[in-house]
Amino acid sequence: MRHDVEERRLRFVRSAILGSPRTPTEKGTAYFEVSIVDLRGDARFGFAGLRYDPSTGLGDDDRHAWTLRAEAAAYGAGDVLRFAADLESGAVAFSEGEALVWSIIATDDENVRAGAFPLIAAGDGTALSYRVAPPFAHAPPDGEFWARPASKRDLLLTTVR
Repeated sequence: MRHDVEERRLRFVRSAILGSPRTPTEKGTAYFEVSIVDLRGDARFGFAGLRYDPSTGLGDDDRHAWTLRAEAAAYGAGDVLRFAADLESGAVAFSEGEALVWSIIATDDENVRAGAFPLIAAGDGTALSYRVAPPFAHAPPDGEFWARPASKRDLLLTTVR
């Protein structure tokens, strides 16, 4: 892994799962942005909960991680993906591109309410830039979005672009 902290850039030299379980968000809304530089293969972006165990990998049915699977064929250099976890409602959402439409990955989940931290998983050769603290390129969803009933939000449990 090559990590340029000042430039907030990652280049994976082998497959890896990255996160910071020691510094979870435990109230309010957690938010981060990823900008694709070079996506090789598939990657996953989203949040993990306090009980996430990275030694088990990152499967589709992990109850303690909520991610979007990004396929290299669907995303290219410059594409921006945004992720938010609202700990009060227990929901995780993502948005892509310039459209500020948010899609739900998880809703009303007690594991999200307990706390969450950003999670990135990618393979050899993938390069990304990221923002986990302001200034952000875009704003996270507002309180009005999270307050809407799940049926009124854009509900998307599995994503294919």
